[in-house]
Amino acid sequence: MIQLTRLNDEPIMVHAMQVESIEPGADTHVTLMSGKQLYVKETTEEVAELIRLWFASVFTGQVSKGAD
Repeated sequence: MIQLTRLNDEPIMVHAMQVESIEPGADTHVTLMSGKQLYVKETTEEVAELIRLWFASVFTGQVSKGAD
């Protein structure tokens, strides 16, 4: 799971494998495999890095900052 921040400052945990796309804009638009759409404060680069860290932790067995 990765932690993102909704526009109202509420944290939301998202399963990294469920992210289908990340679109830049005034607010970052994250689309999940279910079709659900989230708008978050993190940039597209930050979301991509959190996902990358999560996958790295899965394959190495180590938990990195920002990845559970």
